[in-house]
Amino acid sequence: MKYLTVSNLFLVSLLLASCLQTKTHLPRLVDIPTPGFSGDIDLYLPDSPLPNEEFIEIMRLDIHRSGSYTTRELTSYAIEMAKREGLDGVIVEGKKDTVDTAPNGVNAKISVLNAIGIKYLKKMGYITSYPREAYIFSQKNNRWTRAASFEMSPAGRPMNIWAKTREDSMTLLSDIYPYREYHLLHETKNWVSQVGGWGQVKARALYKLGDWATKKVSISYNQQDRIQQIQINDLETRRFIKIDYKYNKEGKIRSRLISEQPKLPQILEEYAYDTSGRLDHKILKKGLKGAELPFLRIDYEFYTLQDLARWKKE
Repeated sequence: MKYLTVSNLFLVSLLLASCLQTKTHLPRLVDIPTPGFSGDIDLYLPDSPLPNEEFIEIMRLDIHRSGSYTTRELTSYAIEMAKREGLDGVIVEGKKDTVDTAPNGVNAKISVLNAIGIKYLKKMGYITSYPREAYIFSQKNNRWTRAASFEMSPAGRPMNIWAKTREDSMTLLSDIYPYREYHLLHETKNWVSQVGGWGQVKARALYKLGDWATKKVSISYNQQDRIQQIQINDLETRRFIKIDYKYNKEGKIRSRLISEQPKLPQILEEYAYDTSGRLDHKILKKGLKGAELPFLRIDYEFYTLQDLARWKKE
């Protein structure tokens, strides 16, 4: 079975502080979000034919359990994982039993199920709500001047970056990169997450050089299960930063306020949506509280269903 992975290209993956996502997920074979749950999970056992419709292999659902488990029992775990991840089907590759020897010399039986979670293309109309390209403009002499642009995966990972000047790149790197939502909530490399009882990611830590944590993140939620605040403890720079969220009546992000200390400049991100509810652009303002001035604008273009062809199962 073929699948695509998207590499991490550049630090300026920045600006897509993906307003469309509020939870992290298990590592994926493709960089495509699968929000919600669209119905029953279809199960494809090793001796049954594959789906007769187009689908994308989203993630592995390999189950490891200590003890002796039947295929049916292990499959039920895979189905529950698929439901939590917003998938449509589970393709079971096989089940095997192995023996693991503990440090004390005692042998323990391990049951393993290998499976893949899939999403049907016909149920991925939501993809048109995800930005495909971002165009960044800087405020100079009271005019918006194009400073950078990039393409991105549906989940927000950058694929092509262009910046007009080194100054533009440094502005993005210092003012945006450390606070982007994709970096804080969804990146997996070198990150460890702590998940609460309701499946909410409560805390994350970024590790470098083995066990050395360089950044710790705490996430709190409101009563609607939306992110209310992100707290960042940057152990390298010894900075403590808060990101406060506000939402509109439709439940979409209205603004994010990035602040450190009362006497230091803060960054206010203001979100604007088109008539269909998609993110049209963001205005970024910087300055002391109550005196923020615009310095960046980001305009977006979106995915179409035809764009999914690059990931579909052949």
